[in-house]
Amino acid sequence: MEQDRLDLQHHIYRLCQGGALFCAPIKDPQSVLDIGTGTGIWAMEFADEFPGALVIGTDLSPIQPGFVPPNLKFYVDDFESPWVFPEVGKFDFIHWRSLSGSTGSWSKLYQQAFNNLKPGAWMEVQEYDAWIYADDDLDLDKAPWTLGWVTQLSKSSVDFGKPLNVGRFHKGWMEEAGFTDVEEKVVKVCSFCANGNLLNWYICSRL
Repeated sequence: MEQDRLDLQHHIYRLCQGGALFCAPIKDPQSVLDIGTGTGIWAMEFADEFPGALVIGTDLSPIQPGFVPPNLKFYVDDFESPWVFPEVGKFDFIHWRSLSGSTGSWSKLYQQAFNNLKPGAWMEVQEYDAWIYADDDLDLDKAPWTLGWVTQLSKSSVDFGKPLNVGRFHKGWMEEAGFTDVEEKVVKVCSFCANGNLLNWYICSRL
């Protein structure tokens, strides 16, 4: 069920981007890294679209399929550990999404990404806030249980040391790591629940 949810989330991300897999203006990447690849669906579709690129997907869980494009490799790896990819060296494009709640050291993660990119290469990150919003700021009173749930979820993630609601900070973290030409795109996504509240997804393209 969780893998189905992840694949549905992938579809939602593509809808948010007009059907595209990515926003960065890359043309002929030779080496690509997908951090926290999950089911591997993004990496597989990217590998199909760019058969000349070596695509590497990493995750803590080996849930990816065995039948994949020949230019794609999956590794069980912890992105908080030192990155070692001897067959690549540095990458033309690094991508990740939905890592909120997975680390307590975003600055370290962005610095590792910066250090593993070739000069002039690109990185793209898509993150969200696990929160609900209403256009008039009043309708949340009609959803006390949902608001209580996300409030407790946010508090628990902070207490655990890996906060969920950090979408708005990624632009600053990237700039602090040394990235230039950073562009941020914020997309509002409807949450189809009975009270009609809104969920904001921060689609942050780090260019």
